[in-house]
Amino acid sequence: MSHTGASPCTGIPNRSHVRVMGGCRTRKRAASPHSRPRRAPMRRSPARTLSRPFIALPAALALGALLAGPAAPAAGAGSTATETEATVVIEGYEFVPASVTIHVGDSVRWVNKDNDEHTTTSDEPGWDSGLIAPGGDFTQVFTAPGTFSYHCDLHSTLTGKVVVE
Repeated sequence: MSHTGASPCTGIPNRSHVRVMGGCRTRKRAASPHSRPRRAPMRRSPARTLSRPFIALPAALALGALLAGPAAPAAGAGSTATETEATVVIEGYEFVPASVTIHVGDSVRWVNKDNDEHTTTSDEPGWDSGLIAPGGDFTQVFTAPGTFSYHCDLHSTLTGKVVVE
């Protein structure tokens, strides 16, 4: 059988074709000295693929905990821990903040960020922290309502108060 007219392999630009029985086939061309080598497709490393769930799950749990708020203590669970804790920083020879308001059963924690020792001592009979070294802290639980003024035994200008509602 003879073909008349145009070859079935003509008219296709940028291709090199070889006539074969039943049609034509594309022939591989030799690489040009100006062409770039072909890149392999990018793949994720197994370590990176596996690490994603380990990052996403804790982040999702933390976000859920933030949105849910603090957990309520179980009924009848005789916990000795206080519900909340206010923090007062001793820095620059000041109690910061100078006044805190808490609820009955809450605690106040004084943290010494000064370079000198300090105390937190109630003006009325109540509590005395003793010396709090630089970097140290002292915590006091308040079990009765009232306003409690306090001072540092070593530095008379260092004063503050705790209001318990």
